[in-house]
Amino acid sequence: MEAQDSEHHSKTLDSLTRAAEKAQFKYRLKESFEIANKVVDIASKEERPDYLARIYNVIGINYEIILDYTNAEKNYQKALYYAEQDKNVKFIGWIYNNLGNVYSDGLKNHEKGLQYYQKSLESAKEVGDSIDILTPILNIGWTYIDENKFDKAYPYLKEASAYIDQVGDKTSKLQISYLLGKYYSSKEVDQEAEKNFNDAIAIGVENDFYLDLAEVYKASSEHYKNKGNLNQAFKDLEQHNFYKNKVFDKDRLKQLEVAKARFDADEYRRDLELAKKEREAQNRVLKKSKQLALFTGIGVLVLFILLMLLLASIKHIKHINKELELQNVQLEVAKEEAEKLSNVKSQFISTVSHELRTPLYGVVGLTSLLLEEAKLTQKEFQYLKSLKFSGDYLLNLINDVLQLSKIESNKVVLENTKFNIKQLGKNIINSFGFQAEQKENTLEFRFDNEIPIAINGDPVRLSQILINLIGNAIKFTSNGNVVLAMKLVSKSEKHVEINFNVEDNGKGISKKDQEQIFENFAQLDRGNNEYQGTGLGLSIVKKLIEIFDSQITLESELGKGSRFSFTIKFDYNEGDIIENVYEELPSILGFKNKVLIVEDNKINQIVTQSILQKVKFKCKIVSDGQEAVEILKKEHFDLVLMDLNMPNMNGMEASKLIREFNKNVPIIALTALQIDEIQSDIYEYGINDIINKPYDQHEFFQIIVKNLNKVQSQT
Repeated sequence: MEAQDSEHHSKTLDSLTRAAEKAQFKYRLKESFEIANKVVDIASKEERPDYLARIYNVIGINYEIILDYTNAEKNYQKALYYAEQDKNVKFIGWIYNNLGNVYSDGLKNHEKGLQYYQKSLESAKEVGDSIDILTPILNIGWTYIDENKFDKAYPYLKEASAYIDQVGDKTSKLQISYLLGKYYSSKEVDQEAEKNFNDAIAIGVENDFYLDLAEVYKASSEHYKNKGNLNQAFKDLEQHNFYKNKVFDKDRLKQLEVAKARFDADEYRRDLELAKKEREAQNRVLKKSKQLALFTGIGVLVLFILLMLLLASIKHIKHINKELELQNVQLEVAKEEAEKLSNVKSQFISTVSHELRTPLYGVVGLTSLLLEEAKLTQKEFQYLKSLKFSGDYLLNLINDVLQLSKIESNKVVLENTKFNIKQLGKNIINSFGFQAEQKENTLEFRFDNEIPIAINGDPVRLSQILINLIGNAIKFTSNGNVVLAMKLVSKSEKHVEINFNVEDNGKGISKKDQEQIFENFAQLDRGNNEYQGTGLGLSIVKKLIEIFDSQITLESELGKGSRFSFTIKFDYNEGDIIENVYEELPSILGFKNKVLIVEDNKINQIVTQSILQKVKFKCKIVSDGQEAVEILKKEHFDLVLMDLNMPNMNGMEASKLIREFNKNVPIIALTALQIDEIQSDIYEYGINDIINKPYDQHEFFQIIVKNLNKVQSQT
């Protein structure tokens, strides 16, 4: 019988709570308050923290809609209290987000609002729900927009946009269009601003989002006012007032005041009843405490005897504590020294990497250019291929050392970008042509055509894994065959699992060696000095695969070869395609683009200019940031390639000054630094993209064309 009653109350509470939420969605706030009042009464009697959390959240939103932020914050805190009792992480994240709205939008305490949004984002990531992750990201961008920090807002708006299509939430689609409209309006990109405002208005009208429509029309009116289109500005302002009045007309406000007063009175009554229950509980405790007083007296006597015994041992304990305190101080000092040494090591590795990459750019770049000369003798051609192989080998070694340092410092974060998985495999296999030829090996790439071509993931980390495995296979195979195979394991609407195999028929690995080859600096027997390497490759492979939430398996037999295998799960969208627009580069660019190269290293100037002139770019070179600023004030350029590390004025400072008078020219950073060390900073200085030195020409032109096309689409 009790179970039936409980089920009945649950159905009643669920029905009433949904009705309160529905009334709120339709802006019938009086009705929502009245229903919420009933839910609080029933849920309090039944001691249901789950429904108390939900309904106080509804009440908080009601107060927020009518701009009563003090009462909104009060009810959100009550909702949070009950959600924590219920241990509902998902709902706790929602309430954190709503508290962020109150502080950011209502109380204008942006700092505290951002703190709550970050808490909401942490809860959402713990649950793993895309729409819950999207909402705080969107609101963080919104807060920066409200603070007129548009460049700081844009990365969050861009990240939020990536979630919109998979989430499909109409409110979020309206809001991201509204915010992008404000962003582009601030950047004076009028066409994009007006398009986004119109998209937001269309969604709002279709779904009766009156409050959102009021905000969008207000922002659109300000945009047209700033452009001098006063007629359109006035029309949008009228629409702003129209939709605002739809929610806040006089009759509704009067009825709402009555409902609020009734709710406040009932809430006061419930607080009094709760206080009365607490007093009764205190009286019962007091009665019991008298009975306990006698036992306490006896206990005190016993404790006194024990205390005398303890006093005798305190002196000894104090002595021990002093020794422990001294040891703790010594340990703390040792810890600080270890942290300092770790930081010095990381900084040293980063600095050495940069210093090595810069001359390597010249070596690899000049060698690649010389290899394309038609007049080379066979001997000269072989010498240059050997030189390029050595340069590539040294670059891979630097990358391995850096990668190991990052993994050990827990600084590796996987990216999630769209890429062509089939083309990636082909490019990797083709890059090993010279090494395979030297060992008289054949290379083979097998691709399962059931695998979607366009997938989302981290192509850089995946490439590092496959490059290390294939390089390792070639190193231990002579007159043999090395195969890279990609096979579909499973495929759902949004996810695909792919198995990767790297197989060779080389010398194989003994059972004893199989146990240690994945450790740092572990290598097979090198007594004859036949095999070169650092012993880092397979260690890095194992750790990177674990970051992909997978495991590597090894099957090998001496004299018969080895097979390394692992499976990774990727996101994908049905129908996504990868456009190969870079293969016929000259016809796309039309020989008309003018590029400013800002680079202080003479060899690197020659390399970059030669690569660009090969496809008929017109180039001009300057040696520091100040020269770049001055020449851009006088001449038009379609693109700027900006080295970041230069004397007099570095690339970031120069880019910031350029953006003060030229907001449209694409600026692409050329740097030997690791991209993830500077990526979060460059956008604040107005830089559009990054190319890492040394680079291959395909990636180089890919990034250039992408940025040129973006500018052309906006004009």
